[in-house]
Amino acid sequence: MPTINKTTLRFQDNAGIRRRNIGIYTGPASYVTGGDPCTVAQLGLDKLEIFLTEHGVDDTPEQYILVYNRTTSKIMWFLCDDGDEVDNATDLSGIDVRFEAVGH
Repeated sequence: MPTINKTTLRFQDNAGIRRRNIGIYTGPASYVTGGDPCTVAQLGLDKLEIFLTEHGVDDTPEQYILVYNRTTSKIMWFLCDDGDEVDNATDLSGIDVRFEAVGH
């Protein structure tokens, strides 16, 4: 289950007919290959149209790209330098990433 902070930033922002939810996502303590489970409801929406994030950065300074897999409802983490998915059991809990979820 992801940790979603809905209080630090203005979480909901209605933009026309779509809702824009902006928050902070904290990585899992033990990443599971295939992604971190995250339902659309956890992002505060009924239907997700766009999921955007900044790059995740730790103190190594490794950088990560995050992708929401709509088929599995999971947030997948990839290494920026080679594009490989993060290894199983990697601790990403020290990484906070701002996200924007847009939908209805």
